[in-house]
Amino acid sequence: MFVGAKGGVGKTTSAMLTAAALQAGGANVCVLDTDPQGSAAAWADHVEQNAVPLKFPVIPSGLNFSKQIPPDSEWVILDTPPGNPDIIRAALKWADLAVLPTRPGALDLIQLIPVLDESERSSTPAAVLLVQTRAGVKETDEIKEILADRQVMVIETQIPLRARTSRLAMAHPGARDLLASGYQDIANELKEAFQ
Repeated sequence: MFVGAKGGVGKTTSAMLTAAALQAGGANVCVLDTDPQGSAAAWADHVEQNAVPLKFPVIPSGLNFSKQIPPDSEWVILDTPPGNPDIIRAALKWADLAVLPTRPGALDLIQLIPVLDESERSSTPAAVLLVQTRAGVKETDEIKEILADRQVMVIETQIPLRARTSRLAMAHPGARDLLASGYQDIANELKEAFQ
């Protein structure tokens, strides 16, 4: 599941592009859009109207996650809303892993801590995905050190700040896009973690 307390950090983009990368690797994937704004479902609708439909279902979801999952799904990715403690709590209790996309900044870290605490209370492992990073910026290393001190897992692959990645929002990404954006590497790291 992709979760966070702050909007605009790339939860939906990360959920959708990771799902696309897993699917491109041959996995049966489905995305449950638990966000009342329905950003993941809107993405799927937009792609279907303007290009080739996604090769995985995106299902608007309430809190009854398990009742909406296609039976052949090997990977179920939840896209959660920012700042909705009820949905976040329910999703954390259900998930095998919480992926927390966050930018490497002090405010983003402050808003990440309550989600990390909730993850601990629900006994759901959490991994931070650093997004919108810039090479050589001191803040990224500082955030990684703070998270290491808290014994928080950080996904090795970082998603750099690139116009190309932001253009993938509401698109049907190809294999080159997934590789260039870093999400194919994210999918590979997740696959390795669950082998």
